[in-house]
Amino acid sequence: MTYPDESIDAEPLEPDTPVSLAELCRVFDVHADYVIELVEVGVVEPFGGRRPSDWRFPAHAIVRMRRALRLGHDLSIEPQGAALALDLIEEVERLRARLRAMESGW
Repeated sequence: MTYPDESIDAEPLEPDTPVSLAELCRVFDVHADYVIELVEVGVVEPFGGRRPSDWRFPAHAIVRMRRALRLGHDLSIEPQGAALALDLIEEVERLRARLRAMESGW
């Protein structure tokens, strides 16, 4: 398995470029069943169809996947816990951004 601090051979993505299930699996060297589990617990949210082969993921799903893998590897956090941790981390990031905006006078 590839971990977030290891180099990954990948093409740079535009922010609006969707990523397929196969591409996520290839980038992170994980089995599709693992990504499906991450979808089931809310770590990443696909669009584009009901079948996993039809799924597409927004480019920011790569960031959430990387963080979820890191939480699992570094802290032995299960996918359900990673989903909660990621939601809380993102909420803190949003609140900090809001605070910075308020402090700068908008």
